[in-house]
Amino acid sequence: MAPEVASSTTVDKRIPVSVFEHVAATHPANVAVSHAGREISFGELAAHVERIAVTLRSEGVGREVVVAMCFDSSIEYVAALLAVMKAGGIFMPTDLRPPGARIEGILDLATPALAVGSP
Repeated sequence: MAPEVASSTTVDKRIPVSVFEHVAATHPANVAVSHAGREISFGELAAHVERIAVTLRSEGVGREVVVAMCFDSSIEYVAALLAVMKAGGIFMPTDLRPPGARIEGILDLATPALAVGSP
């Protein structure tokens, strides 16, 4: 069960993106993510998520489309994860540490429509 959001605005607490967008709209200057000495505010993260979601939709991501997430832990991972959900897709976390052949096998079985990751 999602934590209660203190507000008079109705928020669908079952949808993480809805809760994130509500917090970003009401507290845009607050720190949303801090990782490896970097911080990003809710407002900045929301703008980044929107840009990525638009790109994902233009690549065909929508309802029930699987997107492989090929990132190490990072602010970019959080942004991409939220963007996939915002675009309506299904995110598939992919651990990049196993041998390449194992990763290829997993991706072959899951058949994601798209893979996103850091360079």
